[in-house]
Amino acid sequence: MTTLSRLLNENENATIADIAKHMSSVEEFHERVRKCDTSANSKEWLTETMQEITGDTPEGGAIVKRLVNPLNSKMYLDFFPLFKLVSRMCYLGAAIRKIKLQIRKVAASEKSVAEKVARLAQIQALINSMSFKNDLVAERERLEKVELEYAVRRLQMINDKLAVCLQQQRNFA
Repeated sequence: MTTLSRLLNENENATIADIAKHMSSVEEFHERVRKCDTSANSKEWLTETMQEITGDTPEGGAIVKRLVNPLNSKMYLDFFPLFKLVSRMCYLGAAIRKIKLQIRKVAASEKSVAEKVARLAQIQALINSMSFKNDLVAERERLEKVELEYAVRRLQMINDKLAVCLQQQRNFA
């Protein structure tokens, strides 16, 4: 009953006296059982409780051994559904904890993927800017070549005109 009280109160330190507020009517007890978050208890406590109920052997844990003992059958017969309920609630609590852990792992993984996608976009932008630099270098080299060719042609044209002018000056003098 103490274990059931701890599950229903979602508090590992609850006592058997704390279950009374949930036992005033069958409907209230059913409602509390349905609304109870068994995963609020620690993993260790849930594991210990399940161990106490089911144990590692086919005979079961300490609670099951007391339940199936013929000397105790009359005393525990009325409580058997509650023991079954405690067992299922512990199992569900452990299962819910595992699911929540998996959800957190998926969320962390999605966040990691989003960060990696953002980093990939940054790297791609950097690569694009670097290739733009290469384009600028190529354009500068092309312009230098074109300008150099233009300057050489212009110099040649000026030298040709100068030669013509000097020739005319010699012819005139």
